Amino acid sequence: MTTVDFTHRIKYRSILGSPKRPYSPVRLFATDGSSIRVLGIIDSGADACTFRHDVADSLGIKWSEGDKIEITGVEGSGIVAYQHHLLLQIEPIPSPINCVVLFSDTVPENLIGRESVFECMYICFHEANESIYLRVA
Repeated sequence: MTTVDFTHRIKYRSILGSPKRPYSPVRLFATDGSSIRVLGIIDSGADACTFRHDVADSLGIKWSEGDKIEITGVEGSGIVAYQHHLLLQIEPIPSPINCVVLFSDTVPENLIGRESVFECMYICFHEANESIYLRVA
């Protein structure tokens, strides 16, 4: 059996009275080197990292000029999103990763999905402890 020692812990948070969720500080880097720090939910049920369009606006990214795609949630409804390639850093992990990031004007929360992110780190959700444990793979 493989054992993993986790190096980082992020406590679940409640935002504006919502239930505690696995929110993590995330830094997105635009191609010009500018960056923005936002909160996103680490979501093992999300395929891609999907952010609200105002995050792109704050970075000066013309979000709707990315490759247009339609994504579908588990409830079956589809939303339009625009794909961009950016660097993404889940804090407190020090190194950013190359990531496909989607921007949409219809997502209510920033989501940190599996693609690119879960491939390069170990992530453990511990509900009883209301914590996420992270380690670079």
